[in-house]
Amino acid sequence: MTQPERIDYWNESKRRQIKFCIDEKDRQINQLFDIQEIPEYEGLYGSFDILTSEAPDDIPESDKLSLYLKKYGNYDLINTHQILSQLMKVNESTNGHRDEKQTNDIQKSQRKIAFIDVGANLGWFSMIAAKKGFYSIAFDPMIDNIYAMRNTLCINQDNSSLEYNEEQRKYKPREQNIDKIETRIVDVTKVDKWWDRVQIFDYALGQEQQQCNMYILPYKALDGILICDQKGQYLQDGILYGNGDVITLDDLTNEMPTDFYVGVMKINVNGMEIDVIRGALEFIEKHKVPYIIIKMDKKLMWHQGYKSKQVFELLNKELNYIFHLNNFNGEILDDDQVLEKQLKEQKSLSVYLTLNN
Repeated sequence: MTQPERIDYWNESKRRQIKFCIDEKDRQINQLFDIQEIPEYEGLYGSFDILTSEAPDDIPESDKLSLYLKKYGNYDLINTHQILSQLMKVNESTNGHRDEKQTNDIQKSQRKIAFIDVGANLGWFSMIAAKKGFYSIAFDPMIDNIYAMRNTLCINQDNSSLEYNEEQRKYKPREQNIDKIETRIVDVTKVDKWWDRVQIFDYALGQEQQQCNMYILPYKALDGILICDQKGQYLQDGILYGNGDVITLDDLTNEMPTDFYVGVMKINVNGMEIDVIRGALEFIEKHKVPYIIIKMDKKLMWHQGYKSKQVFELLNKELNYIFHLNNFNGEILDDDQVLEKQLKEQKSLSVYLTLNN
């Protein structure tokens, strides 16, 4: 029996992004979205544009990310700061290479420090990391979120005030923006094309390759909840959104370029955390991901048919990660019962994992 041809997920995602920006029909901004200008924030990141959704009038908080971006111009500054600070720490560390053999082959200045965003939504954390100079690898199975993230990259590329001159191999001002910018020719090395540092995968991550039903809740309009089997409990008020394609992070273990070094991984997948981790064991082991943030929700884990204890045992006892509260330097959670107690009190929380070398 002939085996199906294996998909090169890495290069396929790049091809889809390029095609999207070229195809004007794909890029038409529909009435569900607005372009939101994000101002620079205290030197933490620079200004850029991002696509946000228009929430229904009767459920104004159905997309909290868009609501916060429109109201405050930023979102979740605690985790934004945690992600950026750890990425910078990895970048500055002389021990940033996890593979001693590769350390000799790739100079520190050539490393591409990467952030993996599992459950990227509109891509806030991915865009911020790229703006800061890092590389973002974003996963999300929802068509609306993929559309928004790809358009965000195209819009910022369009708004760049410089265009490439093939003959002179330099960038020069675009004619339509001539009154807004300096008319000098700029060296290509000084142009920051941060949008090229974001790679978008229109897949969910899980334990195995499969296709699952995707639901949304009225108060989580752009947060897809995948139900892949009948282990969990019935999702009350869940509205069938469609199907979501699932791959594993292990599928990318050998596809990711050798000069990429994962500094931080964020997992926010509405109860599928254990499946994501089980499908990433080879990847995590090979790349020695030093910092992981996991958003845990007691009710959504219950819907998927497991408890926080399983996440703790897998990451703490098998993969040697230390669990912290509040931030990467916060209180250490010594056992799964302490974690379960915190979840019982708070219903949902972010936990911060550091690799215990």
